[in-house]
Amino acid sequence: MRKLTREQNNFIDDSILTYIVEPLTHRAYKYGIKPNQLTYMGLVSAFIGIYYLTEHQLLPFIVFFSLSHVFDTWDGHLARTYKLTSTFGEYFDHISDTVKTVALFYVLWIYYNLKNNKLIIIGTILFLVLLQTFVGCQERISKHNKHNTTLSLQTLLCYKTPVENIKILKYFGPGSFILFCLVITTYLFYFHPLESG
Repeated sequence: MRKLTREQNNFIDDSILTYIVEPLTHRAYKYGIKPNQLTYMGLVSAFIGIYYLTEHQLLPFIVFFSLSHVFDTWDGHLARTYKLTSTFGEYFDHISDTVKTVALFYVLWIYYNLKNNKLIIIGTILFLVLLQTFVGCQERISKHNKHNTTLSLQTLLCYKTPVENIKILKYFGPGSFILFCLVITTYLFYFHPLESG
C-alpha cells in the first residue's frame, strides 16, 4: 500500500514501487517473507556494496547499494499492504537507513577524500534537510503512519500545506537521495584515488 499518490511520490521511488515492489509483494507475503527480513536484506546489501567500494570496485557498489534501496522501499510497502507494521519494524527500518548512510559517507570521507570537497559536503547537508522535509510532508499526508513515531520530528519541517509542498519536495525524496549518493560516489571514485585501506 502506497503512502502517497503517484503524482506526489518521488519519481524514482514510484518506478521502483510500480515495476518491482508491487508485482513481487504478494509473492513475498505468500512465501512468508516479513518486512523486517527485507530491511535486513537491505542493510546487508548496502554493506556488501560499501565493502566493494573500500576495495575500489564501483560497479558492484552501485548494484548492491541500489538493491538496498529496493529492499528499503519494499519493506514498508509489504508491511502496510498486509498490516504487518510494528514499532520495532519502524525503528529497525529507520536506524538501518541511518547506519547505511553514515557508513557510506564514512567510507567516502576516509577512502575518497570527501573531507576536502566542501561543495559536496554542503550539497549533501542541504539534500538531507530537503529529504527530511519531504519525509515530514509525506508523514503528514499519509494515512499509514500508525507506528511512525521516529518520523514525528520531520513533520515539524513541513510547514503550511504538505500537499502543496510535496509537489516540489518530491524531487528530493529517498530515491533521489540514493541517486545523489551514487553520483557523488562515482565522482569521488574517478577524481579522488583510494587513499587508505
